[in-house]
Amino acid sequence: MIIAVVGSGGKTTYIKEQAALYLAQGKKVLVTTTTHMYAEEDTLFTNDAAEICACLQTKGYCMAGQRAEDGSAKICGLSPDVLARAAQCADVVLVEADGSKGKPVKFPAKHEPVIPGGTDRIVIVMGFFAAGQTIAEACHRQELVCRCLDASPSHRLTEADLQKLVEEGYRKPLARMFPQAEIIFKKSL
Repeated sequence: MIIAVVGSGGKTTYIKEQAALYLAQGKKVLVTTTTHMYAEEDTLFTNDAAEICACLQTKGYCMAGQRAEDGSAKICGLSPDVLARAAQCADVVLVEADGSKGKPVKFPAKHEPVIPGGTDRIVIVMGFFAAGQTIAEACHRQELVCRCLDASPSHRLTEADLQKLVEEGYRKPLARMFPQAEIIFKKSL
């Protein structure tokens, strides 16, 4: 099963929680990204499916990705063919498939999110704890948020605004683009 986690304000935390749950069930879990994600201490920096499969076989868990070119402590995505081959060795693949520059709210650009082929479930995460903050304070892709909400950067976000961003930015377009995938929404509070 491939689960793509998109949105903002809690994706990595959600992935860690889900990985722990699946590991407790005895599942082999691969964690990776199609964008950028902070590497954990035991991250396997590779773009080799055989290495990832070996890690899954011995440990049952593998966080894997290519080393970010900017020298940061992040990984970037595996090539699509490597991800597809590595996914065959895992029971569950958790993919951080969207970036938000650490902001709790986002409206995706046309090229986002980056959902891998074969995805079975898409989980949309949005930081509802940002209600009451301004668009300028809380949002990635502020101009797109402003356009969706017909508001200025000084507008204070409401829960209704956040729900609209989830529906218009994620749920509706993803349902059209990935009709085979189950789409779930998780509020991050």
